Amino acid sequence: MLFEQIRYGKAIRQLYKLRHILAHRSHPDLGSRLGYPKYSKQFYRVKRKLRQEGILDKEGRFVENLQNLWLAELPLHATKKQIDALGNRVPYNVFLSVSIGSPKKAGELSREMNLNRKAVYLATEKLKKAGLIRMENSLISAQKKNGT
Repeated sequence: MLFEQIRYGKAIRQLYKLRHILAHRSHPDLGSRLGYPKYSKQFYRVKRKLRQEGILDKEGRFVENLQNLWLAELPLHATKKQIDALGNRVPYNVFLSVSIGSPKKAGELSREMNLNRKAVYLATEKLKKAGLIRMENSLISAQKKNGT
């Protein structure tokens, strides 16, 4: 899912920078280069998830396609707070719903997406703090960039 790929945006960017090293048969210690302790379970979980998502191939090399290149450039265009907000399922779905459609209330969103109302309210607060949405008269709409 795209929200899981967004969650690992920083690791994807670093793997993109190291893609020339990953092309060799003997791989360097990637865990320490990505900021994880040597042989940590967390690194192996991230590596397994990146393989499942198609960012790394079976040999552990970076797969260069348009989606992976976009993910590698994402930390250049979005703040860490925005990436963290969109790296979860409910905030990601709420953001997509309000950015594609018309402004809606949180109750409408929870009914349309069949989600818990509290989860939608928490997601809207998280997105609002990240500066991705705005609320006017209890209507949630996507935040437009200045000049676009």
